[in-house]
Amino acid sequence: MSTFKKSSKKGSVIFVGAGPGDPGLLTLKGASVLASADVVLYDKLVNPQLLRLAPQAETIYVGKSIEAKRAKKKRLSHKREIYIQQKKTNRLMLIQAQMGKKVVRLKGGDPFVFGRGAEEMAFLKEHRIRAEVIPGVTSGTAVPAYAGIPITDRRLASSVIFVTAHEDPSKKETMVDWPWLARFQGTIILFMVLHTIDQTTRVLMKNGMSGRRKITFIEKGTVAEQKIVEGTLATITKKVQKADLRAPALAVIGEVNELKKAIPRAIFSQDRARGLEGKTVLVPRPEHQAATLKERLEHLGARVLLYPLIDILPPANFKKMDEAIHKVHDFDWIFFTSANGVHSFFQRLFRLKKDARLISRARIGAIGSATQEALNRYGISPDFIPKRFTTRDFANEFSRKIGFRGKKILLPRADIVTDDFMKWISDCGGTACQLVAYRTRRAKKTAVVKKVLLAGYVDYVVLTSASLADSLCCCLTREQLKALSTRLVSIGPVTSQALRKYGLKPWRQARTHNLDGLMEVLVS
Repeated sequence: MSTFKKSSKKGSVIFVGAGPGDPGLLTLKGASVLASADVVLYDKLVNPQLLRLAPQAETIYVGKSIEAKRAKKKRLSHKREIYIQQKKTNRLMLIQAQMGKKVVRLKGGDPFVFGRGAEEMAFLKEHRIRAEVIPGVTSGTAVPAYAGIPITDRRLASSVIFVTAHEDPSKKETMVDWPWLARFQGTIILFMVLHTIDQTTRVLMKNGMSGRRKITFIEKGTVAEQKIVEGTLATITKKVQKADLRAPALAVIGEVNELKKAIPRAIFSQDRARGLEGKTVLVPRPEHQAATLKERLEHLGARVLLYPLIDILPPANFKKMDEAIHKVHDFDWIFFTSANGVHSFFQRLFRLKKDARLISRARIGAIGSATQEALNRYGISPDFIPKRFTTRDFANEFSRKIGFRGKKILLPRADIVTDDFMKWISDCGGTACQLVAYRTRRAKKTAVVKKVLLAGYVDYVVLTSASLADSLCCCLTREQLKALSTRLVSIGPVTSQALRKYGLKPWRQARTHNLDGLMEVLVS
């Protein structure tokens, strides 16, 4: 048996409800606790994206599925298997807390709604470990809502009850009063009912509930893979079997199921144009830039994988940038070609204890809506934005409308850009000073990207820059690139050109080179 060293510092365990699946349903307090955790113990029903909120923590999976396989090999009963795994989970919590660590026990839904949270807390109390709970959004309310079903309505249902159809197997008899439940006129939410649906509906009808009572089954509620099967008590078993539903799933019994037809579905958060329903989209952008894109893809029903392929780093040396900032009044124009350039420039400006007044003499040019939005955050409204978002189009349009002759221009850009833009400016009579505002580097952890691509797990990869295209192609061999079935979506011609260098053709290229253009080609 392994040994561990107890700490004089007292550890603690915080139970956090992870919600029913959609990572956006985690509470703000839950997110804050994850950000400061030393260890996170998480269950099978927890969305793995939530673990990104605890990059500093050790994450340990304590779900039942792995132990179930072991139990099967050892021919253990299901009851015995659950007991063994729960005992290991309890001991793991105890050991980590006794080592002085801040432990987060991340549980699907709400820890106290059919989640064994009370049992685990009681165990910790017996061993004098401080524990607290941060409630979560329970699937009992969220899953029906995302499916368009209000669980109460003053016209149809003034009460609601939560019932588990999978009780503790150690009980000698059920604690559910099925005869009373069969007479209940409100809404019934059945948890963990997938594998007992035939038995459950039979016992309800045997005790007097009408076989015509409406019931809706919802699989994997609140996430893109959500499936809905509707029927009556008498017909639902065959419909569920035909649909081949998988856990997790719950059922809603009651007249509120009728409201899906009577109420405009736009009221509900999950009723949205789902042009990417059930599709998996890989977004390889740095995480701090991916939030808006991720949100828009999920709004279309996609399952989004965030695996950054490049890291954004500050310049190796700030000398040239500092010199340019101190002499910024000498420039007629400052051209920003990316949001990263904007943020890097202004962060350094503020670090030098300057502010936007310093650049009041210069006029501002911006390529792309994202760059414009970044400037707006610093109170800057660009004086010139080209209709098409490439440096060549920028140069051509600026030359026609304003002209470069005699103008001195500052270009804060990435370290990997070419000198083409500077050459075009020079050829048109202008003077350009290009400086490194930030560096891009290929991310070190690209193995997972290679794995999901080769497994055929990803339907689309959204590429928003040439550097991302380069990094993606460098993950795979030429043979693997040729065999790639994933559809590559390019934001514009420069990105598409980068793909063609590796013998790849983009599945589609955005007509307008921004996020709106990407969304348009993905669903068209």
